[in-house]
Amino acid sequence: MAMKDILPSVALCLILVGVCLALAGAALYYSAFKEVNYVQTEGRVLSSEIRMSLSNMSTSSSRTSSWQLYVTYEFQVDGERHETDVVGAQRPGSTASLGADPADWLVAMKDSFQQGDTVPVYFALTRPHTAILIKQKGGFPIVMILGFLILAGGVYLRRMI
Repeated sequence: MAMKDILPSVALCLILVGVCLALAGAALYYSAFKEVNYVQTEGRVLSSEIRMSLSNMSTSSSRTSSWQLYVTYEFQVDGERHETDVVGAQRPGSTASLGADPADWLVAMKDSFQQGDTVPVYFALTRPHTAILIKQKGGFPIVMILGFLILAGGVYLRRMI
């Protein structure tokens, strides 16, 4: 098979990967952008636990353990009490082979939220019930930009064929 024959497929793959990365980066960036305007207040941890669920990997017949962190906390805004278990834009979690313990970093994160602890809570002024404990870090524009670059490379390659 000559290089000329596979170039259309490579270009199409680059375009698809670029679109996926650009969309994922844009979604993550939008989520982080919304958190910029969140206001900080103090809250109190009611409980923290790591929950396990079993799942089948789609690429094999093996089962895995999926671990996720749940932190229930309360806080007040203008005298109104709110309670939620939303840790961040994405719930922290790890995956391991069946029977394995959760990742050490997840256990350490759970241990940092002990019942009765006072913690910073970030909430949206216009929607006080929308709150998180952990703000996302920046860096998502990099994923979006990388996606656009790969997409542009695929389009350029497609036009050169």
